[in-house]
Parts: sequence; C-alpha cells; structure tokens
Amino acid sequence: MGANGGQNIDITLKQFRWLWRASGLNITGTTVATEAGASAALTSIRHRFQSIGGTRADLGALQNRFNLLSKPKQIYLENVSAAFVRKIRWILIATETAEINP
Repeated sequence: MGANGGQNIDITLKQFRWLWRASGLNITGTTVATEAGASAALTSIRHRFQSIGGTRADLGALQNRFNLLSKPKQIYLENVSAAFVRKIRWILIATETAEINP
C-alpha cells in the first residue's frame, strides 16, 4: 500500500462489546457500598477507558497514514485529468484551425 509494491498495513481492531457490560468492566460482584469497593470499581473502569483511548489513538494514526498514502494518487489523477482536458482543447483548436484554413 505504499509507494513501492508489497507494502502493507496490518490492522487488528479490538472489540468493545464488553464496554457495555458489568462483566467486561471487571466490576461484577463489586460493591460500591464501601470505600474500598468503590475505589476498586473506579480503578477498573479507568483502566478500561485508558485501553479505549489507546485504541482510538492507534486508529487515528492509521487514518493519517491512509490519508498520506492516498494523497499522491489524488494528485496524480488530477494531473492526468488536467492533461487530458488540455489535449482535447488543443485537438479542438487544431480542428477549428484546419476548418478555417482549408
């Protein structure tokens, strides 16, 4: 996927279905009735959200790489399109000139 053939980007995404379940947050059976239990629950939740933040950062970095890789191709297509239009314009001018001066 890069400038040279054979360049690849491997993507592994985590699933976040666990986020919406108490078992996924590691707070099942935890009581918040005590200070220690509430502190443990908050610590577990904080670690899970840090994991999400890291994954979002990784996705942002991948998005930037994809944008950087696609930009040269976009510029190339714009240049080819512009050259094609110029060539057609010159052909039309040459045709009209030939018709005016038989």
